[in-house]
Amino acid sequence: MTRHVIIGTGIAGYTAAETLRTMDRGAEIVLVSDDPYGFYSRPGLAYYLTGEIPEKQLFLFSKKGKLNLDVEHLKGLVTQIDPSSHTININTSGKVAYDRLLLATGASGVPLDVPGATLQGLVKMDDLQDTRKILSMVRSTKAAVVVGGGVVAIELVEGLVARGVKVHYLLRVATGFGRMFSAKLNPAWSSDLLLMMRSLFTIIPRSPRSLASAAGLRGFAPPPAKLCNVTW
Repeated sequence: MTRHVIIGTGIAGYTAAETLRTMDRGAEIVLVSDDPYGFYSRPGLAYYLTGEIPEKQLFLFSKKGKLNLDVEHLKGLVTQIDPSSHTININTSGKVAYDRLLLATGASGVPLDVPGATLQGLVKMDDLQDTRKILSMVRSTKAAVVVGGGVVAIELVEGLVARGVKVHYLLRVATGFGRMFSAKLNPAWSSDLLLMMRSLFTIIPRSPRSLASAAGLRGFAPPPAKLCNVTW
């Protein structure tokens, strides 16, 4: 009997487990994750942040309706993978052997490498715990700064605006959505994106030379408008 170990309990991990069970009814399947909430819709976090859905709707399967995959769940953080012995080490349960191993951990936010990046009040939105923290903070927050050029940054901006927070969005022009703002690079996308963004922001046509010039050394000084194109 083949033992499949899957690290990660997001949609990729569960889809892999479902596929493996369909292909081999007798296989042993182990799902490993340190996420205390198990399987839920991470894309749905954006809608939870805006208030469009309640938290319970993130969990796609109730206890009665949960997929009957006949898998073993191990909660804990994988601290080591040893391909030579076909084992992984979990901080809560020690060594676990595998015949085949799948990494389905997904992506996570990269911390900023700038002065002040570890100050209290800085957040990310990778999982349910992060989103709960943001929601607890917005109750007493009047203004926020979002830095990033990806989809999650846009979702954060949308969610914070929906919660009544004034948002200052720093967008690096060289990457991500910043490229789409250039009509020379992609006229069609640039036009559509600008229409969408203008519904949320006032746009500054010229950008500061660096993040440091926008943020300052002692802390963030809000720009006169909500969206800044930033190069660094």
